[in-house]
Amino acid sequence: MNISNLVTYHARTRPGAVAVITNDRTHSFAALDRLVSHAAARLSKLGIAPGDVVGTAFPGNGLPHLVAILALARVGAVSVPIRYGTGPGASREIAARFGVKAVVAPTAKAAVGGTELITVDRSWMEAPADARFDAVSGRGDEPWRLMLTSGTTGAPKCIAETHAQTMEHVLFYQTTGLCPAGSRLLCYMTFDIAFGLHTCLRYLLNGRTAVLAMEKENTGFFDLLNLTGITHLYLSPYVLQSYFKDTPEGSVRRAEALHLMIGGGTAPEPLLREVQRKLTRHVYAAYGTSEIGMLAFADPETLERYPGTLGRAVPWIEAGVVDDSDVPVPPGKPGMLRFRGIGLPQAYYRDPEATAAKFRGGWYYSGDLGAISADGLIFFESRTDEVMNVGGAKVPPGNIERILTSHPDVLEAAAFAASFADGWTAVHAAVVARGNFDEPALLEFCRQHLGALAPERVHSVSVLPRDSEGKLRRRELTQQFSRAAGTPDTGTAEEN
Repeated sequence: MNISNLVTYHARTRPGAVAVITNDRTHSFAALDRLVSHAAARLSKLGIAPGDVVGTAFPGNGLPHLVAILALARVGAVSVPIRYGTGPGASREIAARFGVKAVVAPTAKAAVGGTELITVDRSWMEAPADARFDAVSGRGDEPWRLMLTSGTTGAPKCIAETHAQTMEHVLFYQTTGLCPAGSRLLCYMTFDIAFGLHTCLRYLLNGRTAVLAMEKENTGFFDLLNLTGITHLYLSPYVLQSYFKDTPEGSVRRAEALHLMIGGGTAPEPLLREVQRKLTRHVYAAYGTSEIGMLAFADPETLERYPGTLGRAVPWIEAGVVDDSDVPVPPGKPGMLRFRGIGLPQAYYRDPEATAAKFRGGWYYSGDLGAISADGLIFFESRTDEVMNVGGAKVPPGNIERILTSHPDVLEAAAFAASFADGWTAVHAAVVARGNFDEPALLEFCRQHLGALAPERVHSVSVLPRDSEGKLRRRELTQQFSRAAGTPDTGTAEEN
């Protein structure tokens, strides 16, 4: 069992079907299979053997990046992302931590000191017509990829994903109806992020088309969706909102065939309605984690009736909610979200401490607070590590942010705990305004909807601090708006 066998299967049964679209050409499944075989043969000749851990360090989601990942799987190696451009220190840490034998990259700039560099040049993408390398197969429980978390709260955690798990998820995905025949997925999330690679493979290995690294000169994002016939796209609320914010009114072209999945956070209802009105009516919500992948989704009809929901668990997953004592709670009551099912991992790779915290009794504990209704709808509240402790009261930031972004003058919002020299802590919020910023009006709006949980201050900022994946860096807001002893509260000194 080897995930690359699915590429070979489509190459043999429907060789002319389009597998990949890049800037300059289309590539059939037969052509993609030859490229993967050609690269696998070269890797094997260079000494890459089954079980070797090999880093991949590519900028973006180009064809060489995809071919390298699939070729390493074909030779039986285990690939791990060495995130391009993160600096030598981070690269060396990943290489040392996982025993990386070599790094596959398009340039010497990605070299990791003390580790062999395999440079992928243009000749790797020129496979002869008879290129063939039979995939190394086993029972399926062998890992082929080390999936890393984003590392926003410390060193990235890691899941060793096996061939069997990936193939199960590829097949299960057909039950969701999210990748019908003829689908063209725009791979917008980097393959270094597990969710981005998971999404691409679930379409590609199901025989659908992956559109990679489309960077046409003078082509805007919304034009691109129509130009390439994209039918499916996954974006975070932050990235999606940035496109609408930076695009002049009236210039968004509708993409009627587009099925847009919003994941990586709950989309504010005003954004959801704007997307439905201006771009496409086919809007979905996805919920999952970077290392596990999709756990739940909501279709357009569900989102129309319940705008704040994350949907229901995918068919192969069971969802539950427990309290602080690990006791299941009644429907609708908030608590810790947990999941179990077919194909879910049971441990982090070489990390017993993190495993004990997240994998217990056959369940995966997501680290998210939420609730599940009697009919299975999941509602997210916040991350457990983001809940603010204010005067002994636990305040989840998500509720405050949802209320603020429902106000017509607010584009984005982030709640955080501001601390002061005398030990006092208060709930504050930062907002990116759509135009007019009226703090007293926003505070009153929050008090009407949140009562005693309303923030004490609302600050106007031009942008919210985020990492490269669009995740909010809440601690930076705490640092920015907390005050030292003797500092007057002007309310504006550190804003905008």
